[in-house]
Amino acid sequence: MTSDEPQSYSVSKSVKQVIRFLPTMYAVLPFLVIDGFSLGISSSQLVRLLPASVDKDMVDKYAGIEIIILGVGSTIGGYLSGFFADKTGMKASGRIGISLWVVSIGTFILALLS
Repeated sequence: MTSDEPQSYSVSKSVKQVIRFLPTMYAVLPFLVIDGFSLGISSSQLVRLLPASVDKDMVDKYAGIEIIILGVGSTIGGYLSGFFADKTGMKASGRIGISLWVVSIGTFILALLS
């Protein structure tokens, strides 16, 4: 097959692969739920973090830019944490990741209080 030929895609094959790996995903589900709650809370509070001097017409635009920046940071952080975990081990990288998460939540709370 050359690169010019279209690749075939089987929906049933993809569904079978998802079902096959589903039992291993149960360990990840609590983290996905916590991440969803964190994203919902932070995205709903982003508008409050904008200065009062921002025009009312620009609030949605700036909140969208903030969400994009958070997404890019999460993506880069995900790759870096994987690289770091490979180099130092899961236990050390997990401890550092939890510590940084606590620091980020503390910073977020301080920003809301100020």
